[in-house]
Amino acid sequence: MWVLLFCWLQLNKGLKGGNVAENVVIHNQANKEVAIICNHQRSVSKSHSAQMTRLNEKIEELKGVLEELETDLARAKKGKPPLKGSDGKIKRNMNPEA
Repeated sequence: MWVLLFCWLQLNKGLKGGNVAENVVIHNQANKEVAIICNHQRSVSKSHSAQMTRLNEKIEELKGVLEELETDLARAKKGKPPLKGSDGKIKRNMNPEA
């Protein structure tokens, strides 16, 4: 009950005239303050674990690409051609500036 009173007081404190946009901002601020006081928290989505799995797979894939590029850069600095790609074809010869 006191939460509703607090919310009402917060809204009345800021909603003295003003245009609609200002009133919306004041309403959102009061709503956030009440949510903090009530310890409201967002719940974890049902697909959170699937999203995290996909992100971790993407991170591992990008780490592999980064490692491959670093190897190619080191070889290019030494004047050697890059290693063969995963498809078996020789990668194009790049100089270190590329």
